[in-house]
Amino acid sequence: MSAFVWLDYSESERRKMLDVVDLFREHDTRDELGIGSVRDAFADMLFPGTSTIMTRARYFLLVAWTYQRLEKVRAKSGEIATRARRAELDLVEPIERSDDNDGNIGKVAKTALKRLPSSVYWQGLSVWGIRSFRGAQVQYHRSLDRYYAQLTRHGGRASERDVEHDDLISPNWHAGLVSPPEDFPAECSLRLTRREAEYLAERIRLSPACSGSNNRNRSKRSMRTTCWPRAVTRVFDVVGRAAATTMWRSASRFCASSVRSESPRASSPITATSRHSAPIADTFAATLAAPPSAARRVCTVTTGTGASGEIRSASPAR
Repeated sequence: MSAFVWLDYSESERRKMLDVVDLFREHDTRDELGIGSVRDAFADMLFPGTSTIMTRARYFLLVAWTYQRLEKVRAKSGEIATRARRAELDLVEPIERSDDNDGNIGKVAKTALKRLPSSVYWQGLSVWGIRSFRGAQVQYHRSLDRYYAQLTRHGGRASERDVEHDDLISPNWHAGLVSPPEDFPAECSLRLTRREAEYLAERIRLSPACSGSNNRNRSKRSMRTTCWPRAVTRVFDVVGRAAATTMWRSASRFCASSVRSESPRASSPITATSRHSAPIADTFAATLAAPPSAARRVCTVTTGTGASGEIRSASPAR
């Protein structure tokens, strides 16, 4: 065990030294070789919307439900961060009392928790299509006052809106988000219900990052060999029938594989319209650069000297 001491003569110097001591309590990782960006790129491609610091899948829903409850009570932009933090910390105790509390974020730190579940799952909520708002968490907090004003203005014009020039408002969360349990947030567990699991599976399957393709750009790509991060389409030509193709679609682990064959209509044989005789030998010889012929070549090399010292030539042994 090691320790160090210091002397300070003012409160400002003492505060500066305490700030230096606090730096030793921070635990971080270093990317000395600069390959962290490459690692992150492969991780986003192979496991979109997830990271190593995530614990349980139900947090995707818990975070969304928490912010939806705050939007219903019209929490202002200036206080949404504080109220959201308090609401997330209030879930620690109910989760710890439940029958499935493995992976409870904050069970040790309690109110001193620095990284909340919302910051951990924020990017994944957008990748899986659960969060419709495009932006960082801070930007979302700042936009709420303007969002509430649009809702009020939009609701007041309900009877006189023009269908063609209607100012539709995009919600911040997916319209089909499953409803929270009736006892939420007083009672909370990390175990997914069957309906919640099916909803998350559908979000994963339909999200562009996980399906690996965009339907709008699919027709612009070459169908000969098209490779996506999460899906591969291969097209093989079947010899024997013109333009007959067999397509094998191998998608992600959330999408079922399928085989589809397409063949043109059958056609009758085509009758030859002209006849040609075989070329004569002279034409055949003039056409080919090296026409086939019979030739014999004998190779003679020197193998050494005889008993008298004379050089003798002989054919090599075969």
